[in-house]
Amino acid sequence: MKKRLIGLILIFSLLIVAVSVLAIHTPTHKTGANATSNKTGNLNVTSNPSGANVFVDGISRGLTPIYITGLSVGKHSVLLTKESFKDYKKTVSISAGRTTKLNAKLVKINQTGGGGGPGPSAPTTKCKESDKGANYFVNGTTCLTGNISVCNSDYCLTNSTLLEYYCKGKEVGKREYKCQKGCKDNACIKR
Repeated sequence: MKKRLIGLILIFSLLIVAVSVLAIHTPTHKTGANATSNKTGNLNVTSNPSGANVFVDGISRGLTPIYITGLSVGKHSVLLTKESFKDYKKTVSISAGRTTKLNAKLVKINQTGGGGGPGPSAPTTKCKESDKGANYFVNGTTCLTGNISVCNSDYCLTNSTLLEYYCKGKEVGKREYKCQKGCKDNACIKR
């Protein structure tokens, strides 16, 4: 009986030591598919009005409202675009395991003013372009002037896609253009 009790105590002691060793040497970080979760964070983007195109570091991610996961820790460039609204650009900081919130209030760019009440009428709205129209090879700026002056500059969304602004009557239009030889310095490369 005494030998059996000593045997059980010995087995129990070895079991405690084994569990302790495993606890000390088991890594506390995640592995496998979740291994990068300590090095990534999330971005929750909303806009007023909603339905804006969202680009993070030049890559299209969808329309607002949107929840983007798995962004690397650090600073990221965010661009929101919506027809008839000024582009919204912001740099955000992503922290590991956290969600950064970005709520953008978009500014309408086709405001012509006038006709709302007594007094003199508002100045005429005009659209002016520095690159003489939709010129993909020139870094241009398109401005809408009147009660409010708003300017947008052409912008490389990616290393091969240009966001080109141009006058469309008394409004600013914009379109994405695929540059054959790449996009650099906010214009398509000619050669």
